[in-house]
Amino acid sequence: IVKLKVESPRISGDKIVAKFTIEAAPSDLQTVTSGSEDGLQETEKGQSLPWLKWLLTLGDAVIIRSFEVKAGFPKRSRTGDKIMVKGRG
Repeated sequence: IVKLKVESPRISGDKIVAKFTIEAAPSDLQTVTSGSEDGLQETEKGQSLPWLKWLLTLGDAVIIRSFEVKAGFPKRSRTGDKIMVKGRG
């Protein structure tokens, strides 16, 4: 899959300025998610956590049931609001 975005050229001072963006990804993410140990994390319980595959293909699926997302933690969160906390399981 290739996506091309082109903005119309414009004049800036004595120069012509143009911008284009190319995005490319395999049509099936099999090549990205298989064949190596990248994207796998071993949990404290010794289970394999396929976080890269989950992130790319299963974004809203639950993969660790004993944790949940809580909002309202702007100082402790990378996103500025939400963190993972131990849940009911």
